[in-house]
Amino acid sequence: MTLNIDKKAPKAKIKAACSADAILIKMIGLSDMNAAVVLYDFIERCMSDIFKRVIIDLTECTGMDSTFMGTILSLSTLLKRKPASLVVCNVCADNKALFKMLGVDLIINICDDVQIPELELISMPSIIANPKKRIKLIKKAHKLLIAADNSNRERFGSFMAALDLEMGE
Repeated sequence: MTLNIDKKAPKAKIKAACSADAILIKMIGLSDMNAAVVLYDFIERCMSDIFKRVIIDLTECTGMDSTFMGTILSLSTLLKRKPASLVVCNVCADNKALFKMLGVDLIINICDDVQIPELELISMPSIIANPKKRIKLIKKAHKLLIAADNSNRERFGSFMAALDLEMGE
């Protein structure tokens, strides 16, 4: 299986809500590296002792790129240190296959058929990340994908080398 991204798919929209002890994120459309930057930044800023869970609902997610999947791994690591948990739910068959292809499914908690409570979701604005910050997140995401499954080294080795050149490393 190859990682095919439908370039005509609508760009990701991210909606969020908070309950007593959880943050709910709803991904809509194509979850790509731009969405990954917004998602990571939001969760990193929101984490406090009161939030024990982050739930990412992929019911309306039409596809994911490798940076988004690696960012999910990065968030899982970040949350374990809090301590808090990450749950990814309502993942369609195509997206499950992508998680499996890269070994992400072995590390994160994926739940099917989760009923999401009716909460008022707020649309998150997209941000233009500082280019260096964006490249750092992309590089970190791909390092975690390689750590998750060593066969990803072959998939992303050239890409990682290009990122190193871009960062002057």
